[in-house]
Amino acid sequence: MDGSKELYMGKTKPISLEKAFWLYGVGYLSILYGAGFIAVYTPIGWTLGIPLHISFLYLKIVLVMAVCGYSAYRVMRMIAKAGRAFKGNKIWVKAAVAVVALATIYLLVVTPELAVNYGVSYGS
Repeated sequence: MDGSKELYMGKTKPISLEKAFWLYGVGYLSILYGAGFIAVYTPIGWTLGIPLHISFLYLKIVLVMAVCGYSAYRVMRMIAKAGRAFKGNKIWVKAAVAVVALATIYLLVVTPELAVNYGVSYGS
């Protein structure tokens, strides 16, 4: 053992910065945000055939914001962790985290405003 408190069988190679950014930062979060848009804009009340109050829309928005915000936080932590092993210029690590952070802020600010003001009926 090397004195660390963690037990592990062998040496593991950390994920590269490029793979962390493109696979998780762009791919995973794009799928998650797309599913979030669908979840917010789908009129579940019409699908189930029962009228739902506007507070159900707010509940959907809060749930999507919580899941997407926490997932983006985890992805930013993963990118920062991959950036510690990155051999190149550290500005790329900061840029990758900034892109994910800006996309998350855009999602959390624009999506609820659009859902409440445009296109979503009270029967959702």
